[in-house]
Amino acid sequence: MNCPNCGTPNSDTSRFCLKCGFKLSDPEITNTKTPVDSSMTPKNPFTQLALVGGIPSMVGGGMVILGWLTPWFSFGGLAELLMDILGMGGSGRLNLGRGLGNGAQITLSFLVGGLAGFASNEGAGIVLGLILWVIAALIISIPIMAFYNTKNGFKIFEARILAKSQGQKLDLKLIKNILLKIKKRSSTIFIIMAVIFIILSIFPFGTSTLSGGFYFTLLGSAVSFFGSYFTQYILRDLDE
Repeated sequence: MNCPNCGTPNSDTSRFCLKCGFKLSDPEITNTKTPVDSSMTPKNPFTQLALVGGIPSMVGGGMVILGWLTPWFSFGGLAELLMDILGMGGSGRLNLGRGLGNGAQITLSFLVGGLAGFASNEGAGIVLGLILWVIAALIISIPIMAFYNTKNGFKIFEARILAKSQGQKLDLKLIKNILLKIKKRSSTIFIIMAVIFIILSIFPFGTSTLSGGFYFTLLGSAVSFFGSYFTQYILRDLDE
């Protein structure tokens, strides 16, 4: 029989509509279209998980962009640490903890350094310039990938709202593809930041130069990654 509320085909033995949850067993309401209490309508787990998947993507992407625009390094913090180790009191009065070098400034510095290396017309200088430009490209790619993660988070919300408003089934294939892209971008950002951390850890007090912006960017990538990973995992189990 067809559901009198939404018109969805159901088996003759069904007591409730498979789509909207409308009660079908009462013969008195078989030919009458009665509004359904939304509080009694079963919630679609797919649309709920789409909501869960969209929030970390937007929040994590925003955190990465904000962190990228915030100073990554604080050489003053390293100077204060060294002064304390040497027993030079009063380092706090020098106000050396001010951060410097956000993602944009670092990218610009590497681009200029690479240009200078190419201008030297020497083999070592050209190789160094090429390395600096590659690093600059990696750093500038971080906010770009974060922007697309945020944009894809909004896409998940749009797909959920559209499916809910029109009473259609959520496009799970679309959602899974979006989540896969978010996870790949987030892992790439995390790897870039982790490599920078590892390289700095080779040098004495290298990681002491890192400021809040660096860790905020790292945390944002982790939020996007684990949010998309968790949603993918649950959607896979529900789909099975």
